Amino acid sequence: MSIPQPDLAALEKARQEYITTCLEDNLEGLLDTFTDDAAFFPPDIPPVRGKEALRAWLKEDFFDLYRNELDFTFDEVEITGGWAWAVGPWSQRLTPKAAGGAIHQGGKFLDIFRRQDDGSWKFARLMFTVDQPGA
Repeated sequence: MSIPQPDLAALEKARQEYITTCLEDNLEGLLDTFTDDAAFFPPDIPPVRGKEALRAWLKEDFFDLYRNELDFTFDEVEITGGWAWAVGPWSQRLTPKAAGGAIHQGGKFLDIFRRQDDGSWKFARLMFTVDQPGA
């Protein structure tokens, strides 16, 4: 099934905004890429649901502690009505803001997007795995 170019471009824009706001240490900008009811499903902890919970979790576990260099690419994208999903690999370098060496990690993700009234796409659900060292 062919995905319309405007949708692919809008999904790519959402991906790039996510990456850029992380690099810029811009928590509020990152939150703007999410729907109000967005939820993260990280490994080994309970789901984090809603923007306020995401703000607190991202601030405490990432933005307060690290400079975050994140990258991810879409290997597959599908759209059904007002929903889209994408899967692919991600990689990240977290450099402590205080002291210490950088942490490098990566894995795989499944992101689910919801189309907005203006035709843009926002992250609605994010699930990811973390590869074990040497995997």
